[in-house]
Amino acid sequence: MAVYNMTTQIMMFLMMVVSSFATAVTIRMNVYLGRGETDTAKFITQYGVALMIVFLVMFSILFRIKTHWFVLIFSNDPVLFQEFDDYSSLIAVYLVFYGAANELSRVLNNMGRTK
Repeated sequence: MAVYNMTTQIMMFLMMVVSSFATAVTIRMNVYLGRGETDTAKFITQYGVALMIVFLVMFSILFRIKTHWFVLIFSNDPVLFQEFDDYSSLIAVYLVFYGAANELSRVLNNMGRTK
């Protein structure tokens, strides 16, 4: 249970950067759509989504390589270090897919709200 709770906290910690970037992409996209510059809005959206995926992949690789750094934020229990070492690859893959689904849906949802 401790591994699940810490995984959730680490995910939210890493997703703050990606979430703020998704918000910035959405704002810029809506500004350009409001001006009627649809080509620029499309470019910003594609570029922003690509950068979000790059961020997610970089964070998952960083988590996989330096798992101990993230575990030390919340605990210094050696049992948890071992548990996270055993499951760090799965957590890294989960980070990419969860982050992509969450943040891409945010951008697409906001794109539909623009009139």
